[in-house]
Amino acid sequence: MTATTTLLVDRGVENFNEAVNELVERDGLRRIVAQTDVRFSNSMIERFWRALKYNWCFLHLLDDLSTLKRLVVFDIDQHNRVLPHGAFDGQTPDEMYFGSGDGVPLSA
Repeated sequence: MTATTTLLVDRGVENFNEAVNELVERDGLRRIVAQTDVRFSNSMIERFWRALKYNWCFLHLLDDLSTLKRLVVFDIDQHNRVLPHGAFDGQTPDEMYFGSGDGVPLSA
C-alpha cells in the first residue's frame, strides 16, 4: 500500500477548480477541507504567506528567482528574529523558541 499525500485546503476557488481537481485525481491526492473535514485550520500558515506577499513580494519587482529567494529569506529572518509578536507578549518567535527573551515564561 502506498502513502497518500494529503492536501489541506480551505474553500477558496484556488483550491476547487478544474485544474486542481484534475491534479488531485491524477496524482491520487487526498484533499481535506479545513474546518469541514477536520476541526483544525491552516489559517496560521495562510496568514504568514499573506504577510510575506503583501509586506515584501508585492512591493518589489520579482524579475528573477534569486530576487524572490532573497526576499523570502529576508522576510523569514525578520519574522522570526526581529518583529515582536502579540501572541508572545512582545517576544519574537526566536526568543520564545530559544528561551532568550526577557518575557519568556519559565518552564514548569
